[in-house]
Amino acid sequence: MGIGQWLGQLVLRGEIPRMAALLNHSWEAKKRTAGGISTGTIEALYERAFAAGAIGGKVSGAGGGGFMMFIVPPSRRIAVIRGLNEAGGTASGVHLTQVGAESWQV
Repeated sequence: MGIGQWLGQLVLRGEIPRMAALLNHSWEAKKRTAGGISTGTIEALYERAFAAGAIGGKVSGAGGGGFMMFIVPPSRRIAVIRGLNEAGGTASGVHLTQVGAESWQV
């Protein structure tokens, strides 16, 4: 079973802390595969999100079109978004849908 399937199962069972831990583990494993997979900016934003209350996260995508995703307790959501935006990121909330991923830019 791939990470996406594991994450899906954990979401369905409401095991959010385990899902957060799996994302963290996946990101650390990805960084070990190649030295250039992360940058100082990415690491600073990642640390900023956790300092503001994120419990899990991962970077995904490539070629300058990637994104960071974080699992955040609802009570810390605004603090994490604010912290990332203040640090130079472009952060916003997301939600799950029944038709897959949805994305837009304003």
